[in-house]
Amino acid sequence: MRKRIKHLLFHQDNPGLQYAVPIVFIGVLMLGVLTALLMNTVGLHRRLQENTEKYADDISAQLASNISARMELRKTCMHNLADTLSEMPEILLTEELLDRKAQYLEMKEIFVLKADGTTIPADTGHMELEGYLAEHPEMYEAPYIFFTEHDEVFFSAPIFWDNGGEASLLIGVRTNTVLQQMLQEVDFKDQGLCCIVDRDGTMVVSATDEAPFQELSAVFNKSLDSGDAAEARRVLEDINEHRSGVAQFKDIGGEPLMLGYDFLGINDWMLLTLLPSNLFSEGTGAYLIQNVVIIGIMALTMALIFAYIVWSYRQSLKKIQAVALTDSLTGGKNNLAFQMAGTSLLREHPQKRYAIVCLNIRNFKRLNERFGVKTGDALLRQMYGVLQDCLHKGELMSRAAGDHFYLLLECGGEEDVRSRLQTVLGRLEEQLPEQFSIDRTRVSQGAYLIPNWDTDFLILQDRAKMASTYQLENEPCRFYDDSLGKQVDREQSLDDSFKSAIRNREFKLYIQPKVCPNQNRTQGDEVLVRWQHPEYGLLFPGEFIPLFEQNGKIQELDFYMFEETCKLLKAWLAEGRAMPLSVNLFRAHLISGDMSCLDRFKSIKEAYQIPDGLIELELTESLMLERREVGVVAGMIDCIRSMGFLCSMDDFGFGYSSLALLKDLNVDTVKLDRQFFVGESEKSWIVVGQLIRLAHELGITVVAEGIEDKSQVEKLRQYDCDLIQGYVYAKPMSVPDFQNWVATQ
Repeated sequence: MRKRIKHLLFHQDNPGLQYAVPIVFIGVLMLGVLTALLMNTVGLHRRLQENTEKYADDISAQLASNISARMELRKTCMHNLADTLSEMPEILLTEELLDRKAQYLEMKEIFVLKADGTTIPADTGHMELEGYLAEHPEMYEAPYIFFTEHDEVFFSAPIFWDNGGEASLLIGVRTNTVLQQMLQEVDFKDQGLCCIVDRDGTMVVSATDEAPFQELSAVFNKSLDSGDAAEARRVLEDINEHRSGVAQFKDIGGEPLMLGYDFLGINDWMLLTLLPSNLFSEGTGAYLIQNVVIIGIMALTMALIFAYIVWSYRQSLKKIQAVALTDSLTGGKNNLAFQMAGTSLLREHPQKRYAIVCLNIRNFKRLNERFGVKTGDALLRQMYGVLQDCLHKGELMSRAAGDHFYLLLECGGEEDVRSRLQTVLGRLEEQLPEQFSIDRTRVSQGAYLIPNWDTDFLILQDRAKMASTYQLENEPCRFYDDSLGKQVDREQSLDDSFKSAIRNREFKLYIQPKVCPNQNRTQGDEVLVRWQHPEYGLLFPGEFIPLFEQNGKIQELDFYMFEETCKLLKAWLAEGRAMPLSVNLFRAHLISGDMSCLDRFKSIKEAYQIPDGLIELELTESLMLERREVGVVAGMIDCIRSMGFLCSMDDFGFGYSSLALLKDLNVDTVKLDRQFFVGESEKSWIVVGQLIRLAHELGITVVAEGIEDKSQVEKLRQYDCDLIQGYVYAKPMSVPDFQNWVATQ
């Protein structure tokens, strides 16, 4: 045989056989291609059938869930209605009431079946229920759904009367018409059939009538005796195990069918769905091939478009990240980028110890005002560069808002951080322009040793910033600790209790006398404030005035103290012994140049009928110096005097423009700064004497403040100082103590 085949293939005498070989090869190849295409088509068709089966299963399950939910909802409504009726007198259970409830719940009727067999309303025509109720006593315990042979579904709920009588049943009747509408919501192109049966196969309700499902039953029974017996047994096993599913059968004519069965969760009822297997695949063969080609082209096109979008997105994202994470002033990391990088660094190196440091230039606003914003920005860029050069490998920094800089340093402890900062500040002094005078005293330093890497990074920054805010004047670097946290908590408590303190009059007037050294008697007094706090006791101004200056509440405290002063003066006037009082006016009122607050002071003074010249408003010299226009300050003082107030300049003598201010500002009094009398020398007394003489030549009264020594009193008497205020005479006293002190003098 092999010889014969070989002979036919290679018979040189018959060349036609030689062409047959490639033809056969091509034919086999084409057949293989056709077979592959056919198998692919069959596979697609099978997949389409599977998808159709899944779709039918999903729709059937969804419909079953919907029907179950609706029936459960009405069962719940019946239960709620039964609870409501149980609390009503029986005389109110009228047919009209039950009809309204039946209409609301889309039921044919609702009636009450009492324990003695009577109904409300009477003669409902459902006597066939007696046998069913006798077989199901559990209906008197919980809501229940059941059906009878009259194409109706019943919803029952027990009524437990409040009077303790035997339970009755509230029964709602729903016709198959309503339930059929629910089954008809999914029609499967008018080729599907749906019904609800119980576990024994008894029909509860069908989408149209019972006849089509008798045919279904015949198909099912026929399948048990045919080649579909295995599938039928699987279905019966699923039903016995209470599992939902989909099965494939053939009808009497041999057409493939799909049977879906889903349990409703109600009395073992099932939703049966029957539809053709080719419901969605009929006539789709040619379109499958076209769809494959079209989808292939679309997939290629979409892939190209998607690749372009991904590329464009990555380019745009890089640009956005560059803008969002870069400080526009320095070109380095901004605070957000610093937080992200810092969080990652701490997470990646939990074994290392880090400290976060906050640095900022004190009174940077004045530098901007003096040299201009552009120069100030240039200074910040230079400072950023110097700090960046001071970092070690793996450390981070950023500029936050304004002149705040944050450093994340690897360290061994507080001394290590202090040493690093001394090096950093030394380089700043060396490399920043001398005109800015940026030295160690001009840069506030706060640090926090990070104990746990998983702490929110923003909290770490806040603690370092808080430490820099509370750094003492001569302290090299302030570290955040529990005591600082308690201090901040205390200040927060004081801030929170401010309104109640005003309302409860916890702020008290204290008075310190100003004594004439020649006559040894008081000729005016200064009003000071103390806070009698219910929790912290007596608080001095240094504990709360700076806080209220920062949060803006100092103005309200000023008005409160001014009114208290006016009340005291009015009482003294009534007793015929009033004396001038000076009141501190904090700069928050006047720093903006808005003098409307003076009108309020004037109205309070007039309301208490205080004569002009009895109240003196004290302004600090620093307020004068912070004003850029001396003319504005001069106008402010003139306005104060025109309203009947005296005006004094507090802390006089240590400002750069003190003498110039004397000639321009029409004040009544100057109070020499207490720094003149701390460690005084012969030179300082010469300056004091000349200042007193100059003030007197200008018609200005002089008060020496902070005097604690008798020798200082004698010296000031020699220089003809008008008034002396200090512990040498008396400390600030409460009003009763002050009045007793005056009486003893």
